[in-house]
Amino acid sequence: MFLVVFSNTFTASKDRFDQTEQVTKGCFDQMDQRFVASEQATKERFNHLEQVTKERFDKIDQRFELAEKFNKELIGNLATDIKEQRNKQDRLIWAIFASILALFFKEYIMKSFM
Repeated sequence: MFLVVFSNTFTASKDRFDQTEQVTKGCFDQMDQRFVASEQATKERFNHLEQVTKERFDKIDQRFELAEKFNKELIGNLATDIKEQRNKQDRLIWAIFASILALFFKEYIMKSFM
């Protein structure tokens, strides 16, 4: 009788253990599936963010190139303006110099025409 009770208890314990083992395996399988899904979602987000970042940097590069072209044109125009202003200033300096000379030599100039 003791052997029968022990056998039944052992069988019941073994069944509970097997059932618990199956439930635990199921939970681990679910966690494994969730982990894989989470990892995949994280990879997709990372790839998306990497693509968005690349697009933003491309836009910034394009704007930088446009700004560079604009600055080159502006500097070219500025160099031309400086040359023109220098020529005007040179003419003005010569005109002032000639006027000063004319003032100093006013008497000699007037005598030569009379």
